[in-house]
Amino acid sequence: MAKYRKKPVVIEAEHFIDENKERVYSIVRGWQMNISPSFDENEKPILLIPTLEGEMTARLGDYIIKGVSGEVYPCKPDIFEKTYELVDEAALNKKEQSMTIEEAIELLQERHMTVSMCMSSQDCTKQNAALDMAIAALREKAEREKGCAFCNTGAHRILQNALYCPRCGKRLEVEHDGR
Repeated sequence: MAKYRKKPVVIEAEHFIDENKERVYSIVRGWQMNISPSFDENEKPILLIPTLEGEMTARLGDYIIKGVSGEVYPCKPDIFEKTYELVDEAALNKKEQSMTIEEAIELLQERHMTVSMCMSSQDCTKQNAALDMAIAALREKAEREKGCAFCNTGAHRILQNALYCPRCGKRLEVEHDGR
């Protein structure tokens, strides 16, 4: 039988406990309007959550999850704790805000076009020059990180006295023949 690992996705969840039931009601109703607060046979608060599989009941102690597709469903605490861990939101936001070199180049090119449309004042000329330099530097960095055909083929080993690849600037491996 094949084995599968759950993909690392970030979900929203609220722990439905007596101390915060009113806040949970408010939050989950914002996620899905047809969630109904109610009471079980022992007069304990519950949430009735309509799902594609039918109506599910969230009891005190359960977690209410908003999944990656916006679906809302309850999860027992033992399953939740085995499946999920708290996300460091600051780190997550920082990761989401990072971009690839290609994305940075594209963004700078868009900005460059906007700056180019302004009058050719000295400020615009300086901004254009700075953007040109930034785009060129990012392109050069992207090329260096990819390497070049020359250094990727291993052909650099035949250069006798070269310390760096003449194309991408990477330091070359020097083979000594023992002399």
